[in-house]
Amino acid sequence: MRNALHEQLLKAGLVDEQRLQESEREKHRQQHSRGAGKPGREPPQKRAEPVKHEQRRELAPAPPGTPRTPSKDEVQAARRALEREIVQLIKANRRPHNDGDEVFNFVDGKKIGRIYVTPATQAGLTRGELAIVRLRSRYAIVTSEVAAIVAARAPEFVIRDRPSEASTEDPAYLEHPIPDDLRW
Repeated sequence: MRNALHEQLLKAGLVDEQRLQESEREKHRQQHSRGAGKPGREPPQKRAEPVKHEQRRELAPAPPGTPRTPSKDEVQAARRALEREIVQLIKANRRPHNDGDEVFNFVDGKKIGRIYVTPATQAGLTRGELAIVRLRSRYAIVTSEVAAIVAARAPEFVIRDRPSEASTEDPAYLEHPIPDDLRW
């Protein structure tokens, strides 16, 4: 049995008579093997593939008392919750934003950061009473107590929590410490 499409393909020369007959036979075989088109008959069920040893282990329930490994989504959600908590803590305890005339330079990873502070804030930073923390893409100044709380939960937020101990690096400079508030 041919339909109009088959006739058009033959006239256009895209298929020959032999290929058309082969495709009809294949279609006929598939219909009879599945039982398609006959009412009351369901297609045969596929056999279940045997479960591999590794898959069986995953499907077996864990013994009671075994700690469960959190999923990737749970880890990300916990990380975001921690970041929100730290940002809230920093915002609640940061010093008022003051663009003073004094430049305070500090090391942030491999970069040198710079913030403008008042002389009083600069003195607090050099004495270790104040600390610099990262607040998203900016920096904030908080007390050293708040910086210790933040450092306990997520140390990557704390940039500078105490004065640098540059004098302990090179014994030749022990007698001549370089102050943080040095101006040229």
